[in-house]
Amino acid sequence: MTLACCPACSHERLTISTEQLARVGVTRLVVTCACCAYVEPLGWVTRRAQHLFPWALRRWGLQ
Repeated sequence: MTLACCPACSHERLTISTEQLARVGVTRLVVTCACCAYVEPLGWVTRRAQHLFPWALRRWGLQ
């Protein structure tokens, strides 16, 4: 098992946060590195569905 790490600095302290986009009824998921503050979108969630970007999951090691 490997730990998730930042693609920019290889640090392992990551935060996954949400951002409400009320106009379109979507919650955006964002992953942030606590060390270098590198931010990348992870996907989106609605009431009926969710979509996580496979390329972002692979890049951050979140599979």
